[in-house]
Amino acid sequence: MYENIIKEKITYFAITTILMVPFIAEASPVDGFEDGPNPNFYISQQKMDIDKVAQTLVDTCGVKKDEVLSYMNEGVRFKDIAMGSFVAKVSDKSLKEVMDVKMQHHDWKGVFEALNISKEKIKTFHNEMISNLLKDQLSIPKKTAQDLLTKGYQPRDIAIANALANDANKSIDDVLAMRTMTNTWKDVASTLGINDDLFKKDMDNLQTHMFQHGQFSKD
Repeated sequence: MYENIIKEKITYFAITTILMVPFIAEASPVDGFEDGPNPNFYISQQKMDIDKVAQTLVDTCGVKKDEVLSYMNEGVRFKDIAMGSFVAKVSDKSLKEVMDVKMQHHDWKGVFEALNISKEKIKTFHNEMISNLLKDQLSIPKKTAQDLLTKGYQPRDIAIANALANDANKSIDDVLAMRTMTNTWKDVASTLGINDDLFKKDMDNLQTHMFQHGQFSKD
């Protein structure tokens, strides 16, 4: 069951990077790596404002802000706090209850099993997070994103197709249909009459706002 979750990219890394996206553009590079009990703490070589990060977890997962801040100030790794917040949401538990369960298990797979969280419930909320991200960052209607995710399209392909659809005044569905196993997105852009400079501009924009931390990895 959980091997299938990994194959579908509903992963520990995917969830934490989704939650980081709102901070990508404003984050400043630093030399540090791990989180720590500091008002500005480090996430994958980015320095984040602790209050903003905490509020994102509150808004996305419905956890209590004081609990999030407490774990941050204790030096708990951001990826564990983010994953704990995700699990709290899908299990209808508090962050503290989830983190207490995590202390009894070596990995998050054990937590999923202990709390009887189904693959379907994880996938549903994962897609909810992705569709909200695509709506907030790229103005893709949430229902459109959810429908495409349900059909099996990857978030990266949806994001690129949206950019090209806007350039060519086409529907996102029509553009997605042009992408096959034998061509590339650059080929699709060329077919649509989108020149190389505009295609590069689109990709640079997506790289800045969506792809920087690997959530939507390259083909």
